[in-house]
Amino acid sequence: MRVADENMHWFLLLCKGGHDHRVEMQLGNLGYIYYRPLIRKKGKKRANDNSFISLFPGYIFVNLTIGISDFSKVMYLPGVSKFVVFGERYAVMSEQVINSIKAAEGKHCSEHSNEVNFRKNDKVFINSSGFNNVEAIFRERVGENRSLLLLKFLSKSRSVIVKDSCVSPEPIYNQY
Repeated sequence: MRVADENMHWFLLLCKGGHDHRVEMQLGNLGYIYYRPLIRKKGKKRANDNSFISLFPGYIFVNLTIGISDFSKVMYLPGVSKFVVFGERYAVMSEQVINSIKAAEGKHCSEHSNEVNFRKNDKVFINSSGFNNVEAIFRERVGENRSLLLLKFLSKSRSVIVKDSCVSPEPIYNQY
């Protein structure tokens, strides 16, 4: 992979329908620096399904140097439709815009990185307002964002439904 320098700019490629992944692989094989933002696929499949889809289906950002990079080599890759243009000018994205998209993508993935991959009867901890490292037993997934837990409360076991973001496999200690 080539190292980016200050003379390189991000250009936007439009891919033919459903060929984003194919173009991404070809760009990588040719040593180009590219970026295809991904997000976790939402669906009612298995709870541990880690499928990702393009944030911008059909588009890939590619880092090229005007006058040095061979645009035609990229343009004529199988699966590429064209470079995105405004009038007669290529759509050029600043490094700041790309970094903002990467940060948003990372935030989105970290929000969902706590998705439940527990098995029935696993020990978990609840961390939300009113609960600080309260131990519980995982029972099952309930819907997309919630889990059914078994909680000992006042010497009796109670079933509670909790948001997945409040469940962790280990206690979380806040340092103040």
